[in-house]
Order: sequence, then C-alpha cells, then structure tokens
Amino acid sequence: MPTTSFRIAMSLLLGLSVLSVAQRAAADPPASSAAGAAGSDTREGAGRAAKPQLIRLTPLTGRVETAFTDPDLRFSGAYTRLLILSRGTRDLKYHVPDSCDLAPGSEGAATSGAMQASFLPYNDRGWLDRLFNSRHYAVNFTASMTVGDFQATVPLATLDHVSDMKEGEKFARLVNHSAQNFPLFLVKADGSNAIASLKSEVRASDQFTGSSTAIAVQAATNLVSVVAPASKVLTTLTAQKTKDAASGLDAALTALLQRSLTEDQVFENDIRRWGSAGVCLEFFLPHSESDFPRTDGDLQTVGRWKVVFEYPRPSIFADVQICNPPPDSKGGPWCQATFEAAAHEAQKAALRRPAQVLEFELLQGQKDVGTVIGYLQQQSWWTKSIQDLAASGSSEAQLAASTAAFCKSIKEAVAHLQLNEVDGGIVTAAVRDGTTLPGKVSDVMKSVSACAFGVPEP
Repeated sequence: MPTTSFRIAMSLLLGLSVLSVAQRAAADPPASSAAGAAGSDTREGAGRAAKPQLIRLTPLTGRVETAFTDPDLRFSGAYTRLLILSRGTRDLKYHVPDSCDLAPGSEGAATSGAMQASFLPYNDRGWLDRLFNSRHYAVNFTASMTVGDFQATVPLATLDHVSDMKEGEKFARLVNHSAQNFPLFLVKADGSNAIASLKSEVRASDQFTGSSTAIAVQAATNLVSVVAPASKVLTTLTAQKTKDAASGLDAALTALLQRSLTEDQVFENDIRRWGSAGVCLEFFLPHSESDFPRTDGDLQTVGRWKVVFEYPRPSIFADVQICNPPPDSKGGPWCQATFEAAAHEAQKAALRRPAQVLEFELLQGQKDVGTVIGYLQQQSWWTKSIQDLAASGSSEAQLAASTAAFCKSIKEAVAHLQLNEVDGGIVTAAVRDGTTLPGKVSDVMKSVSACAFGVPEP
C-alpha cells in the first residue's frame, strides 16, 4: 500500500504538472493566432518579409541611445567628476529638454504644467494574508561607474515592502534625483585612463515565510525523501544519493520560498567622446508586486537618469571650468573656452591664497599629514633640500641649482598624487609664497624656470 508521504508527493507532482501545462497554454498563443499575426506583418508590402523582432533581455532597464561626439580634447590632462541627474522624476521647468527627457504624455513623465505623473500605490495585503504568509519584496536599481582608479556605485531607486505579523505593513522607498558629490579625478593626457565603464543593475527579490509556506516545505521534503530515501548510515555507497537529495531539497526550497531577478547592462566609451548628452538610463517596474513582468503592458516607467561628466577643469585648487558660457549668461572667470585660458585663471586665483592651497585636504580628518604641505614635509627629500638651500646661500649658481632641484622634487611629488602639471606649478608657487624658506630662495624661485607655472602666463 502506498504510504501517506508517497500519496502527498504524487498529489503535489500532479498539481504542479497541471499548473505548468496551464501556464504554458496561457503564455503561448495558438498556432492559428501566430500565423494570423505573421500574415498581418507581411501585408505591409507585397513580397516583403516581416520585419525582424528584437528581444529585450532586460525589460526592467533600458538605455536611451545618444550620439557621441568627436573627442573633446579639453578633457585631456584636466579634472572632471561624475554627475547623475534624474529626468522624468521631478519638475522639468528649469532645465533644457534633451534626448533623455520623457515625451509629453508618457506614463512616467514628471509634473510639468498640465502633465501629471502616475504613482505606485501602497497596497495593504490585509491581516489575514499577514497571519498566514510573511512577505518581503525588495527592488534596487543602481548605477556603477569606473574610470581608471575612480569607482562609484549609486543607488538610484529602492523599494522595500515588508508585510508580516510583527511589522504589519512596512514600506520604504528611495528615489535619488541628483548625485553630484563625487571626487574630482584626472583624465590623463595620454588617455590611458579615459575609458568610462557604466553598469546599471537591478536586483529584485520576493520572499515568503509563514505557516502555509511551512506546509509547502514539508511537502517538498516528503517528495525528495520518496525520490531518494535516506539511509541509516552515510557510506561511500550512499553519499552521492544523500548529496542528490540535499540538492533536490535546496532547489525545491529556493523555488518555494523566494523569487529573485537580476538585470545588468554594461556600457563603455572614451570619456572624451561622452558628450553633454551623456548616457540615459531607464528603470521600469511591474504594476503589481505579485507578478514579474510578462509583457510591456505589465510595466510602468519609474524614470530616467542622465549620466554625464562635469565640465573639465585644469586645477583642483580653483573653481574654473573649461566650457562655453550659455547664451543668456554673462560668463566670467569661472568659465573659459580653452584649457590654457582656464589654467591662467586658476593660477591667478590660487596665487592670491597660497595658505589655502597648502592646507588643502588630500586625506580628510588628518590635518598633520593629510594636507598638501603635510604631504610634502613627509617626503624623504624635504629636510635635505631645505638644508642644501640654506648651505648654498653664498653662491648664486649653487643656489639656483639647489632651488631648481627643490622645485622639481615638489612637482614630482605632486605628479605622484595623480595631479597634473598645472597643480604642480600652483603648489610650487604656494610653497614659495606661503612658507618660510632660507635666505633668498623665495626670490630665486620666481626666476628659475623649473619653478614656473605649468602653463606659462602670456
């Protein structure tokens, strides 16, 4: 006679088989319908084949195509930072429309005059569902950028819904409208670190626990025990069967207790070809938490985020950028059209405040060794160079040689920090004007070419 466990297992198998057949029948259209659809495509033109259909492997994420420009060489040897700006998730009144904006009337378009955005409701599962089934639904949409040694991961949208007897209904949602607080980094003049790698990631999970889940787990355990009955002793003869049973149970529990989804998209391009339009990322969500999407109709747009880089700048010590002033702007020293013009403005600005240059924090929270002057004074050559400068005061030729060696050491130390030649010259000038040096060294530094600014003044 069949055991109770065997009957439970067979009933579970039969139910799963019937459900699987029903799901496949609902998902696959009848052959006649498919043929009719194909026929309607061919009627677009006599003798013309139906257009090929592309498959979207990542329906929750997308990327808006942008036209990349010829290389913008103003980035070479300059600094920039990452900027991520949302589109379609905020008021669009004060920005210039571009290809990343949602079209008027689209479901995810942000508030702009009479155009309203839809919203995702906070749905209560009810006390009875919470009593028998605890649920945790979570979705995270992030963007990761890597350029040379620079790496950043930015959460753009997060949804978290806990529904159980302990917490009740607990919702948490986050939308990151603008991310700009990133460090400046140098795009090397040789282009060796110019490739920017952008990765968008979606991680979604739907987990269930509770009394009804425990019944399902017990049924799965019974099913596995029928397929691979356990032995009283683990030997080399039964070890593989035990492993197979454990693997089968793990798979059954994973299928019963949770669903998970992962989508990644990767895009790479030279940062100098990125252009002002940038790369536009899209994020979609299903209308219902209970279902992962099956068709485009199941999705609604959350928003778009434009990933760009800030205007390049020749120095970290002055807020001067290389850009073309907007037509309605008066311009000013902060925006210069060429690298050389911007470098001249940066050098003049830094020259007025040598103390701030020397106290610039390279490592936050470490005033003694984390500043520019602290970093220089920790170098092995610093003390000896000061002694050589003091000892060569009586000979102009020797003083000039020692001063030139001192300036070269400063600029080499600055270059070791992955800073450019403009900042090497600015730091050298700050040491000249902001520290106490022996004898006539400060005056000699003004005339020695090794101590000059990185971009000579016109």
